[in-house]
Amino acid sequence: MGFSLLTVNHNSFPEFFDQKNKSTFENQYGLVWLKRGSGSYAIDFQQYKFQENSLILITQNQNACFYLDQGCEYCVITFAPNLVSNASPDVQKLLSFCIREHFEGKQILSINQENDDYLWSIFVQMQAALVQMKGSLRAQTAYHLLHLLLVYCNDLRQAQSKDHSPPHVHLVQEFTSLLEKDYKNNHKVNYYVENLNITYNGLSNYTNDYCGKTPKEIIVERLLLEMKRLLASTNSSVKEIAYDLGFNEPTNMIKYFKKYTGHTPAQFRETVAV
Repeated sequence: MGFSLLTVNHNSFPEFFDQKNKSTFENQYGLVWLKRGSGSYAIDFQQYKFQENSLILITQNQNACFYLDQGCEYCVITFAPNLVSNASPDVQKLLSFCIREHFEGKQILSINQENDDYLWSIFVQMQAALVQMKGSLRAQTAYHLLHLLLVYCNDLRQAQSKDHSPPHVHLVQEFTSLLEKDYKNNHKVNYYVENLNITYNGLSNYTNDYCGKTPKEIIVERLLLEMKRLLASTNSSVKEIAYDLGFNEPTNMIKYFKKYTGHTPAQFRETVAV
């Protein structure tokens, strides 16, 4: 069915996490609900402190590392893309990766008591469906409960987003959406301003106002993030990664990576393997 749910309330990590408490969501989505406890975690190499009653939305191929202390209470749901292929546009957007929202930490939702009660009721029903039901009834029940959960999460994120977005936010959204689609083959700002029918200075003013970064900085960070993901979670060679990300020569990617991180790809891969 491409779906799993783990409810944890004891002193050890389940098989969902490997021995280093790491998990890469390769070709699957994930919801991690940190209910109680302490520790820290990183999503795509961005560090966060454990906040009780936080719900983390994890998109396909994101790199996640959890350093939770013993006795933590948390729940994990993972599901395959085919389960949400016909979801509403709002849910599709909720599950899509956006570098702008990554900067803002929008994939982390705060859960209050009212939310907690409702979400927990859905988790309990999911657990019951997976354990007690069989065949198509089991699959259909879990499917509909998953979609109900995602719709509720989307409402939560919208409620917790900025109340006063600048009027030009839609242009920044269009830029980051186009970037997510084309960043592997188009590394230059000119490509994006031409396709968005906007001037370089205009786009730069908007991204600086909304994200605190220039368009070039956003493009660089998106490319670096994908390099780090692939270096950390795959066995692909630097050569393979370079060609996959649109570099004509592997040496160009090595220079690019070192220029912005201070390390070579091989050095970075060694650090995340420790």
